[in-house]
Amino acid sequence: MPCNCSGKCSMDWFKEKFKPKLDASGIRYKNGNKRCQQCDILINTDGEQNEYKCPCCKQRLRTKSRQKHAQRLVIAPVLR
Repeated sequence: MPCNCSGKCSMDWFKEKFKPKLDASGIRYKNGNKRCQQCDILINTDGEQNEYKCPCCKQRLRTKSRQKHAQRLVIAPVLR
């Protein structure tokens, strides 16, 4: 059964509660941000009970970049 966006992600309280942490380097996933492909939003779910599901549509969140060079930027500092 496909998940549908319930529209919560467009409400102001949702945007404030799950506001993504952005920095100047542009590495989104390093800061704990996750992406919902269904709602097409970037959110930060740190401290939430079910932090791997979108609070709006309950679809699994993407936690890693799809691009290989961006994945190396996130993983490399951890391995050293």
